[in-house]
Amino acid sequence: MDGGADDEVTLWRNTSAFDDYELLPTQLSDISDIDMETEVLGANVCSIGRGYLFGLAADGERGILHALRLLKGEVERTLALAGCN
Repeated sequence: MDGGADDEVTLWRNTSAFDDYELLPTQLSDISDIDMETEVLGANVCSIGRGYLFGLAADGERGILHALRLLKGEVERTLALAGCN
């Protein structure tokens, strides 16, 4: 972190909190069992992001449906690239 506001107390606290964690790079070693789950701070998570909200703002219900079609295509492409049928 580069800087903070005012007396930088929050910057110091955030920097100290990040010092409690060590990020370790991993390498691809065994691809016989593909797992697309993501773990954040010990919890399994999955999120589709805010694409559906952008679709809603752009074109209402039709925009949401379009955003979901795009998401479905990306999921199908990811599964195909991972060798899942």
